[in-house]
Amino acid sequence: MGFRIRNNSAASLAYKSYSKAQADLEKNIQRLASGLRINSAADDISGAAMVTRMDNQIRGLQEASKNAKGASGLLKMAESGLSEINGILSRLRELAVQAASDQLTSDDRRNINLEFEQLTGEVGRIARFVEYNDIKLLNGDFTANSIDQALSNYGPTAAEGGISDIKLTGALPGTYTFSLEDLDGDGTDETMRISDGTVTDDVALPAIPAAGETEKLTFSQLGVVVTINENFGLVVPNVEGRYFNVAEGTGGTVQIGIDDTADSRLQFSIMDATSVGLGIDGLNVDSVANARAAMTQLDGAISSISDERGKLGSVQNRLEFTMSNLANMIQAIDSSRSAIRDVDFAKEMTDMARNQILVQSSSSILAQANQINQSVLGLLN
Repeated sequence: MGFRIRNNSAASLAYKSYSKAQADLEKNIQRLASGLRINSAADDISGAAMVTRMDNQIRGLQEASKNAKGASGLLKMAESGLSEINGILSRLRELAVQAASDQLTSDDRRNINLEFEQLTGEVGRIARFVEYNDIKLLNGDFTANSIDQALSNYGPTAAEGGISDIKLTGALPGTYTFSLEDLDGDGTDETMRISDGTVTDDVALPAIPAAGETEKLTFSQLGVVVTINENFGLVVPNVEGRYFNVAEGTGGTVQIGIDDTADSRLQFSIMDATSVGLGIDGLNVDSVANARAAMTQLDGAISSISDERGKLGSVQNRLEFTMSNLANMIQAIDSSRSAIRDVDFAKEMTDMARNQILVQSSSSILAQANQINQSVLGLLN
């Protein structure tokens, strides 16, 4: 080859190798310093998108877990208040039993009635006092979304379509309409559809229940469980075009998932535990007849409190499993995110050692290549 000084292809080639090795070494250093394999979208386009989605999922699940813990605390607060009210009701019933005997004088019964009235007032005070985060729990204000029967036209009779019950498991406020669909085109309706005007949810129809039996259809996307009985589909008009209206509650909805779906919401209500709500307002034991009547009313109130405590306890247990499931999901997603995003230190250290050698060797070769043109000076002498 000839001697030329305007271009040094050997030096250019050495510099190219040096630049690449230096860039790779800088990436090695960045990954080892940050602990991340993906520091920008350019490092792994699809991986960066997956990591972003997983980040949002984890953050949403963490907030959902906090919501579940908060709801559990709220329920514990409500249940503790109901426990105290239950103790007062038991004492009120004791006083009613005591006052229902004729061996007491009017003064005795008047003294008993004084305690009875004070304790009845304390039931109302506790119900108005118990709160969580400034939210009143036992005064009847904490209610979930519920069906407004006045604005609904379904029912258990054949003429009303044979729907015996509708439960809400996360349904939002609005009007929901029933329809029957023939999706396979065979001339027979095999699917029940419910629509809120925006979202539609289809469930395959089971066989019509036998007399005295029922079947449940779960519309999980909308958060509705429909129970049908033997009257379903027997006569016209059937369920086609019938509807129910969900009224918005003043509380009782907990976001326990990361999506705007019924499965991500939990709804519950807390009873009105005031003396009016329990039906014991105005009771007294100033006579035998009134004391006996009070016993019956107090039995009903005690039964209501017991049922409500059982309901709240069951929701608390459900939330415990919800929190456990959320923790498992967070751990699983975090593990998957780590596999995609985090750097493998052993591999990266190996790559860095290789690139360090390449940088040093290419730098040395670049210096040698720059000396090639020096031989031209020998021709000029």
